[in-house]
Amino acid sequence: MTGILAALRWVARLDGIGALILGIILWTGSLGVLKIHILTGFIMSLTMLLIGIEGFLVRVKPALPIIAILWALLLPYVGFAQMRPLPGISHLIIQVIHLLIGICAIGIAEALAAKITRRVRA
Repeated sequence: MTGILAALRWVARLDGIGALILGIILWTGSLGVLKIHILTGFIMSLTMLLIGIEGFLVRVKPALPIIAILWALLLPYVGFAQMRPLPGISHLIIQVIHLLIGICAIGIAEALAAKITRRVRA
């Protein structure tokens, strides 16, 4: 199980950073990377979901696996909320919220993976 977890951890790290970079490129007005950004976001969400499920399987205290699974659902929901232009500063606010959710997703995946690793090795 630790081999799968190690792979998921690296996917979360690399994919998360890639999604952040693509998101910043999108903010510059380059819509050519939108589909790739959406794909990387779905990969991040799926990775978080799998790490959350693995957390339940190895019996980590349930709070963090639940947060990871809910975060995996929240990330694309807020991402797609940006597809509709919002009036005034509201659109910028939703973009910043999505950015913060993405940054936190990497941290949540990393924290849960570390807890799982400690639990398996104990």
